[in-house]
Amino acid sequence: DSICNSFSTVSTGGFSPKVESIGSYDSTAADSIVTFFMLISGVNFVLLYYVSTTLLNSENPISLRIKKSFNLFRGNDELRFYFFLVLTSFSLIFVNLVLESKDNSDIASNFSHTAFQIASLLTGTGFTTVNYTDWPRMSVFVLLLVMFMGGCAGSTTGGIKMVRIMLLLKALRRELVLVIHPRAIIKLRIGDKVLDENLFRNVGVFFFIFIIIFLIGSLVTLYLEPGLTLIDGISTSLSCLSNIGPGIGVIGPTETYSDFGDPTLFFLSVLMMLGRLEIITVLLLFFPDTYRD
Repeated sequence: DSICNSFSTVSTGGFSPKVESIGSYDSTAADSIVTFFMLISGVNFVLLYYVSTTLLNSENPISLRIKKSFNLFRGNDELRFYFFLVLTSFSLIFVNLVLESKDNSDIASNFSHTAFQIASLLTGTGFTTVNYTDWPRMSVFVLLLVMFMGGCAGSTTGGIKMVRIMLLLKALRRELVLVIHPRAIIKLRIGDKVLDENLFRNVGVFFFIFIIIFLIGSLVTLYLEPGLTLIDGISTSLSCLSNIGPGIGVIGPTETYSDFGDPTLFFLSVLMMLGRLEIITVLLLFFPDTYRD
């Protein structure tokens, strides 16, 4: 079990030997360990490689190696944004659960389950420890937003990715400033690097296509499965496009996709492949210009 869960955690695959996923072990220690490695697996693997080589460089004293590794983490804007969103979403859900809970003894349990499910859905791993669909509506809504995000670029996670969300927010902030100061010249940066304007256009196009495919996926799912509610269709489309697995409603942590018909399963498989290959790569296959010299 340990080996299978380890492989599934690092790859953010989410399959467990147990039917009830990680929750079947009923161990806070196991939950904490898996949570930590899910979050690490959502970090850019290139950054992890540089940190690892820095730590293993025996030419430098250990104190210097640790300092350089820490500076690599601290200097990465995407990583800071990643953990900022983790902490923000965790705080919103945890506070909501505590306020809605009638038993103060649940605080430790709520803390553990909240951290675990944020890490699981954000990175697209899909492990579960609790039926989070029973949580208050605000908490479920935050989880739904988390499912859009994904981890850092260069990781095995799905979703939109942190760097794209960060760039979109930077571009939005600049446009708002330009409304107030039309003559201002604002260069957009990540760290000390000034970013090319074409990069923001590409990010905007990806975000637009992602949302359009997500909406189409929701409508088609609802058409193929008339018995689903709106939240079922939205959650199913988003979960497949972001390569998460479990979602909300009919595909919650205690449910499966086995009740869907064959046409629905085929369509959802297409959504999963689109999400895994980040959409544009697949769409280029259908453009004639791709095959011209």
